[in-house]
Amino acid sequence: MKKKLAAVTALALSLVLSACSLPAGKTWKDSDFQFQKGEETVALSKDSGFMIFGDETYSFSFDGNNNQDYDESFALARGLKVGDSLDEYLNEFQVKPANAMWELVYDSGDTRVINYDNETAEEIYKEYEDANAWLDIAFYKDGSKWKNMAAADLADVWFCDKDSSYKDDVVILSVNTDDSGKIQCISVYYFTYGSEWIEWQGWEE
Repeated sequence: MKKKLAAVTALALSLVLSACSLPAGKTWKDSDFQFQKGEETVALSKDSGFMIFGDETYSFSFDGNNNQDYDESFALARGLKVGDSLDEYLNEFQVKPANAMWELVYDSGDTRVINYDNETAEEIYKEYEDANAWLDIAFYKDGSKWKNMAAADLADVWFCDKDSSYKDDVVILSVNTDDSGKIQCISVYYFTYGSEWIEWQGWEE
């Protein structure tokens, strides 16, 4: 059901963005795997996720064997944190239409993705009143360097539509905002694309 809801918009995303060039700007760095709260630092390992919301932080592995709760709100290595403005996220990570998508999550559990076209959070929530909006970007490892992933490829990775031969290391950075543009939650997923990610996402038919 999730894939059916997303299919048309994901296809549109691919068609619209296939000819776009990616921004050259601030891509992911290995140092970005460090999350900080004062002098405390937590590192994100592969096939795991890190979610910051309110005054809590939750780290988890896709196999469920390495989960940890923290009663405090961590910040990304670059300082981005819950309570910051969406504009700070846009500027720090060079979020552009070529490399970003809105992920709209509904109470039913269904998910829809649409093109990011420089909309404000207020505009998104006005048009999609019943959705919880996340703005997603992604990066992939090319040799020793991280590169910005095109939005169409991000949609394929998110919905597990990549060919089985695709084995790149991927980071997905997602920011949830309220209608005023205030960041409510930050999540980061780091994985090698394959069965663990596909099973954890639950998009398989």
